[in-house]
This record gives sequence, C-alpha cells and structure tokens, in this order.
Amino acid sequence: MQHTKSYIKENFTILILVFLILLMLFLIIAGDKGLAGLKQVQQQKEMLTQSNKSLRLKNYEMYRKIERLKTDPVFIEAVARTDLGLIRNDELVFKPLDSTISEPSSIPSRDRNKTRDD
Repeated sequence: MQHTKSYIKENFTILILVFLILLMLFLIIAGDKGLAGLKQVQQQKEMLTQSNKSLRLKNYEMYRKIERLKTDPVFIEAVARTDLGLIRNDELVFKPLDSTISEPSSIPSRDRNKTRDD
C-alpha cells in the first residue's frame, strides 16, 4: 500500500513537471516575447537599418551639395538657373506663345518695361 502511494506520488510529480515544461515551451514559442516577437523585432531592425542607410546616403548628398555651393561657382550658377530661374545679364529669354498663355504680359522680360516707356 505504501509502495503504490509512492508510485502515484512520483508519477504525479513527473506529470506536473512535464506539464510545466510543455507550458514553458509553448510560452517560448507562442508568447509575445517568444519566437514570434523575436521575428517581429528582427523585421523592425531590418527596416530601421534600411531607413538609416537611406538617411545616411541623403545626408551625404546634402553635405556634398553644401560643399559645392560654398566652393564651386559653376554649380552655384547651375542651381541659380534651374532652381531660381535666373539668367545672366547678356541673355534673352524666348518663350513661345501658346494657347495656355492668355496675355503677353505674363512673359517675363527685362526689356519689356523699357520698350513700353520709350
């Protein structure tokens, strides 16, 4: 009789240990901080790494542009022409008249005011 109580007690203890081990494995695999969470964190890390790489490249390009704007007169002129629409004093701008322009006064010209006043 005492032998069967001991046997049942050992089996019950082993059963509880197996259950706890299985429960811990389940939590490791399926828990929010388990393997699924690890995979999500790895994806976030990869996304942030790519974003960081892109920002570094953009930062380097901006640094190079700033340096060229400080030192390169040809680049300064190109930026002034494309971004600001500036022209040199000895240049004329010819803009074709088409149906989208309603009146000739919308065409910018430096000499227009001189010819009207003359």
